[in-house]
Formats: sequence, structure tokens, C-alpha cells
Amino acid sequence: MDSWAHAQVEPDTSSLVGQVEYAARNGHKRAIRDLMSLVNNPTMEVEARAGLVDLTLFKDQIDVKKASRAELLKFYYDNSEILRFSSLLDAYYCTPIENQATEYKLFTLDAYQMSDRSMHLRKYIRYIDQAVEYKSISDLRDLVEKVADLQILEGQAYLLSLLDGPAGELLSQDLDAFLLYLDQLMLHPSIEVADALFKSEAKGYLRNGSLASYMSRLCNMPFRASWSTAKHKAKYERLLDSLGGLSRVRMFGYSESLPFSVSHFREPVDYYGRILSEPNLRPYVQHNALID
Repeated sequence: MDSWAHAQVEPDTSSLVGQVEYAARNGHKRAIRDLMSLVNNPTMEVEARAGLVDLTLFKDQIDVKKASRAELLKFYYDNSEILRFSSLLDAYYCTPIENQATEYKLFTLDAYQMSDRSMHLRKYIRYIDQAVEYKSISDLRDLVEKVADLQILEGQAYLLSLLDGPAGELLSQDLDAFLLYLDQLMLHPSIEVADALFKSEAKGYLRNGSLASYMSRLCNMPFRASWSTAKHKAKYERLLDSLGGLSRVRMFGYSESLPFSVSHFREPVDYYGRILSEPNLRPYVQHNALID
């Protein structure tokens, strides 16, 4: 058995594979099946197989690095009744651990893997204050990405708060830096992000039809660059009122763009995987499939 005494590193939940892996690490057995389902997707195979290698102890039963999608799924369904998750090993197994041969390996952990993400957020906030003080847009841009990479709600709330302060003003001086800031916010769609988009437009930070592009991504529905801010806001509010919330607006957007629905699939991951494999879809639809 390979050694599994290693740090439980949080996966990147901005990707579909990362979200499935996160579910697997929290003991949701069917997420292993979902990872297996993604290995025939050319854009996800490497990440999906890496997740399977990291999360399973099937070494003597099936080679998750090489087995086909069909072979992996057959193995899952044949063994689903005996498949178990060990929170201590952070791995799934079929053969009881005590019956597996043991091979020990040592892994070096970096400081980030062993520390608390909230501690990193506090550190990055101090660095951002310094970057603003010294008017360093490049440092501020890098730190915004680092905060977003923490994948914690406090980090998203902090990023939203930057818009109304000197950090937002500094970012707005470089359009690429400001759009990257908005891109980080868009990884967690919410009405607060919509408010930030309209506020950015009102402050003059968004130009050349960018509001339409971001609203299309946020709502999963088409907005037009030729529209006024008032028309964008009217459509957004009408969608919220008629459909009952942003999450429902986003799901309705899928139904407007696709010839199939989530009800046609056993699991949501299969639905989103199908969307990502569809050609000629609007970019915002594929963007949202990765997030959702």
C-alpha cells in the first residue's frame, strides 16, 4: 500500500474536477464514480486521474492511471457495496487496510499546506494595505489572486469590500488588473457580485461593453453591449423577480441554451460534463458549467 500519511490539500474548487474531488474528500462515495466519468474528457482527464490516484487505494485491483472510463465505472459498480472511505488516510478502498501490503514513503509538506487559510487571509490583507500605500498595481493584482485562491467566504467578502476603497481605485487605473479582480469575484456568483458590477459601471471602471459580458456570465443569459446601464439593470431585476433568485436564473439560462436538461442525467456532474463537451456553445455557458 502506498503511504497516505500526507496533508489533505484542498482541491481547486474553481474547476469541475476540483469540485468533484472536494466532495470525494468529504466522504461522498459517488464522487469517486463522478471522477471516473470524467477521464474520457480530453480537457479534464489528467486532473481527474490525478484525483483518483490521490484518493484511492485500488493499486492491486485496477490501475486508475490507465484504465478506460468503462473499466473504471465497471469496477465502481462491481465494488460499490464494499467501497469504504477512511478519513484518517483520506482515501477510498475496497480491500480492508489490514490486508493490504504496506509501502512507506515520506513526503515534504510546504508551509502553506500545513497552515490555516484564515491566517493567510490576514497576512494578505496586510500586504494589500502596503501595496495600496506604495501604489503598486502589480503587487495588488497578485495579492487579489492569492486571496481568491484561498477559496473561503471571508476572502470573497473582503474582495468585494475593496471596490469602495483605495484598492478599488488603484486597480481601476489598470483595466487588465481591474478585470482580473472582477474575474475573481465571478468565481462565486451572487447578488453582491451583481451589485459590484453595477457599481463598477457607475464609477466608470468598466468600459467598452464589459458590463454586458460580465452580466451574461453572472446570469447565464445574454446581455447586449449596446444596452444602457439602466436596461441591463432592468433585465437583471426582471429575471430575479420572475424566477425567484440568481441560482434559478442561472439554471434557466442553461435550459435556454441547451437541447437537454439536468433531469436527463443521473448526476449533475454528468450534465455539466456534457455541457463542456458541446461545441459552439456561448462562452458564458461553458464558463458557468465549470463553476457550477
